[in-house]
Formats: sequence, structure tokens, C-alpha cells
Amino acid sequence: MSYNNNKIFQELTPNISIKNDIKAGLGTSFNKKKEMNRLLYYGSVESIPFYNCSWKSQSEWLETGLKRPLLGYPITVFGVFIELLYPPILYIIFKTKLIRHACYKIIVMLALVDMTATACSCLISGPLFIKGAVFCAYPEFIYVTGMFVLSEFFKIKVYVYPFKIFCVLKAR
Repeated sequence: MSYNNNKIFQELTPNISIKNDIKAGLGTSFNKKKEMNRLLYYGSVESIPFYNCSWKSQSEWLETGLKRPLLGYPITVFGVFIELLYPPILYIIFKTKLIRHACYKIIVMLALVDMTATACSCLISGPLFIKGAVFCAYPEFIYVTGMFVLSEFFKIKVYVYPFKIFCVLKAR
């Protein structure tokens, strides 16, 4: 028995058309750059096909989520504590002119990346765990946050790792 995936998709989601995506050159392939541009093309998260949350209200979506305050509060407190530790350390590195050394340049770069990662993984996820949020409760916030997290991941790959290799090779 053979079946067509596109036909099944159209039966399950009759109101969603991917023709606008194809016309915009966005396609349906797994391409994060194109997926991020969908927010600009459609104007809002609710307008993007595959992100249709209109069949429930925001309060109904909040009731759908599982509230996890025992996980959310410790994560948030940990994130605040860690974020408060970094600025004095970075200040000391710059004030004592340690930034001239290659290893401290790596430390500063890793600290900046780690501060943004901590903000995403603790200061954003913690309150969402406490509220029991699902995507459709806060679609714009979660979508934009996801884009930010993805850009941070690529920042690590593009800037930090080659920088570390360069500093190690330069030190030899």
C-alpha cells in the first residue's frame, strides 16, 4: 500500500498551504536561515504555516502546559547567580591588563558566550517552566528566543572554535 505524504499532510491540515513558502523561496526543507526569514516574510508567528495556534485561546493553551515550579525556580536562581558572577571577573581581566594574553582572550570570549547561553537556558526557560508555557501560549516570544539561541549556537561554531585554534597555533 503506497501513499503520498503531501496528500496526507493536506488531509490533516486543509487550511495550510505551502505555496506561499515556495513562491517566497522558503521551501519546506530543513534550512534554518530560510526558516528564520519566515517571520519577516509572513509578518507574525501566527501567520506562518505549521505554527497555527488559532484553535485555542491563550488561556486554554496555558492550561494545557504542565507547571514545573520545582524545576523553574532553582534554574532561575542559578541563572541569576551565575550572571552576577561574570561581570566582576571580566572587569578584573580588563583592569589588570590580562586581556593581552591569548588565554584570557579565549576566557573572555567563552564568558560572553556562556553569559548568553545562561540567559537562554536559565533566565528564559526558568519562568517558562514555572508558568507551564507551551509554544502556542507565547508564540512570538518563544519563536524569537529560539532564533536567538540558534544564532548563539552558530556564533560558538563560527567565532569561538576558530579563535581558540588560532590562539593555540599563535602561542606555539
